[in-house]
Amino acid sequence: MPPPGWRFDDVEVRADERRVLRGGIAQPLGLRAFDLLRLLIERRGQAVTKDELMLWVWPGLVVEENNLTVQISALRKAIGAKAIRTVPGRGYQLAVDAVAIGPMEPSAVGELAGNLPAQATCALGRNEELASVLSLLADARMVTLTGVGGIGKTRLGPQAASAFGSTAFRSPSSWPQPAFVR
Repeated sequence: MPPPGWRFDDVEVRADERRVLRGGIAQPLGLRAFDLLRLLIERRGQAVTKDELMLWVWPGLVVEENNLTVQISALRKAIGAKAIRTVPGRGYQLAVDAVAIGPMEPSAVGELAGNLPAQATCALGRNEELASVLSLLADARMVTLTGVGGIGKTRLGPQAASAFGSTAFRSPSSWPQPAFVR
């Protein structure tokens, strides 16, 4: 069984959460980029060919090589440009020493709650509406907020989700991916 995560420099990769933290801050990273990172970590010390990477991330699909370039660029932005080395004519290689780490505590709610953004300010005067939404969430798996534009639905939704509990709102990016189920 693969380790729950790896650490290198100031980067922590949490495989079980499909998240990357850099300096303790969650980095936005798509599914494909995370899959690339995981393969590069698992094959650390080796050059992974572009064909292997594309087969791993886009199995059974025909995609252009520029898709791989875009994902590698996103990875470099998230974990540092020097962490991934381009091997001319071959592919890419993890250029840092990633160390497997044991079980981890779940990420703090303040940095990102599941896939919920941290709230920069608090919402005022919405206690009644918030209580109503929380009551509905206790009984229903899904609640839809409706109303005319400008009444605060976009603000109330994340506030209710944070108050209800971050573990109830996991990003689809944290779900197991078919590429990892063998």
